[in-house]
Amino acid sequence: MTIDRVGGDPTAAAKANRAAEQQDAGAGERSDLTGAGPNRTDQVEISAEGRALSDVYGLGPTRLAQIHERLDSGAYDTPEVAERIAQRLLPEIV
Repeated sequence: MTIDRVGGDPTAAAKANRAAEQQDAGAGERSDLTGAGPNRTDQVEISAEGRALSDVYGLGPTRLAQIHERLDSGAYDTPEVAERIAQRLLPEIV
């Protein structure tokens, strides 16, 4: 899957790809949030360009490990985080 120029913002594609990668990485353990079971067949493939952009935006292996730790600890599973995400996405979809 390729996402290009979401909402006219060139960085949005990189953000969307990172979000998709994070979701795919945690799909097995987080099925209660996604509504998908452990037999999920969805796959996300990140392009070489997307991976290169992740380094540019400071998402190297160390930062990704920190994010995975926060995901595993449930730090993002709060109504406040959902609200902040919704508020940031709203201008992209309206």
